[in-house]
Amino acid sequence: MLRTLSALALAIALVGCHTAPKSAYEPSPGATSSEVRHVVLVSLIDPTQADELIADMDRLVRPIPGIVGYWRGTKFITGRSEVALDYDVGLVIDLKNAAAYDGYVIDPRHVELVKTWKPRATSIRIYDIAPQATESAMAPNSR
Repeated sequence: MLRTLSALALAIALVGCHTAPKSAYEPSPGATSSEVRHVVLVSLIDPTQADELIADMDRLVRPIPGIVGYWRGTKFITGRSEVALDYDVGLVIDLKNAAAYDGYVIDPRHVELVKTWKPRATSIRIYDIAPQATESAMAPNSR
């Protein structure tokens, strides 16, 4: 009985290892990967307009070609002092590759969104993140 349970545990562990990512840069089988993650944090002059901005993001940004992941929303209040709360709306999109990013930036729908909402914001912070080329760059304590 103990041998059977041990063999079963080993089989489960091996299957888990087979389907898990081999590194932080390789997605699990069936997962979507992207070359560029575009993060935008918007502080509005009138925070009550957050739902309107989100609706415009859904209408204008979501259908832009090359976007493989789309998420937007308002800040999540955790009560943790180390979590920044100095924004009203966040947008996170994953773009298929650098060419998709280039196309996104000049897409008329993106340009319209920026033209409409930039004057209504006190701050727009943008972070563009690409996956690291080597595993050692992401290893803890590698600095």
